[in-house]
Amino acid sequence: LPLYMKLMQAPATAPRVRRQALLCLAKVNVPSGDHTKLWPVLSKILLTEENPGLVQAANDLTSRINLPATASKDLVKLLEHRDQNVQLNAVKKLGVIASKDAGEALAAMLGVGDWKLREQVMTSLQQCPNAGEVLLAQLHEIEDDALFGQAAHKVQEVKPKLTKAQFTKHLKKAIETREE
Repeated sequence: LPLYMKLMQAPATAPRVRRQALLCLAKVNVPSGDHTKLWPVLSKILLTEENPGLVQAANDLTSRINLPATASKDLVKLLEHRDQNVQLNAVKKLGVIASKDAGEALAAMLGVGDWKLREQVMTSLQQCPNAGEVLLAQLHEIEDDALFGQAAHKVQEVKPKLTKAQFTKHLKKAIETREE
């Protein structure tokens, strides 16, 4: 792993060599203790690299490793990535990390146009401890009728940890917005 890390971090290393290093790492069973060491390198590639082959290889390796909870911040940034596969992988990983920050970022993606990505957002969001609260808070912003129904159903499934008054306030706001 140290040699591969050097190759991927050296500014003089050609993108195709870096890509090959990532592809090799994806083929071997990287010890779980090294996953945390790999993430900063992968994150930097995913957030800054323009080469699509290199981004694809970094995304593939990211999908195969366990990320630390601290990866949540970078994963949230990847939700805005131009490559939909990177977005999808970030959504999946945020569901695994399942932090409150992840829940808020995922709820903000409920209106995404791609059904596959939206479905994964719902699945990952359910893993977050604040899923009910953030879903309920986002209901008023959902314009699509089918998605609204799906989100309302999920709110009932995850049962938000709110007082009855708070729940009623959010629900009224969502209904009033829909009636306008």
